[in-house]
Amino acid sequence: MCIRDRIKRDTRRFARRQLSWFKRDKRILWMDTEKFSSSAEISDKIIEILIKKIPQVKLAHSKLAHSS
Repeated sequence: MCIRDRIKRDTRRFARRQLSWFKRDKRILWMDTEKFSSSAEISDKIIEILIKKIPQVKLAHSKLAHSS
């Protein structure tokens, strides 16, 4: 096996290990971006989640909304 093939193989293996590790981490919230029609909808959903999880985000978001 040539070095290029080894690098490809090892990179794929590393990516699979990373994905497995992330899937076990309960702090990570996975979002299916295909369910959204625009990047604005995705960012709105992220902000909604952050507001629920972190109270300080609500304050910062409301300040940004009022300044524009």
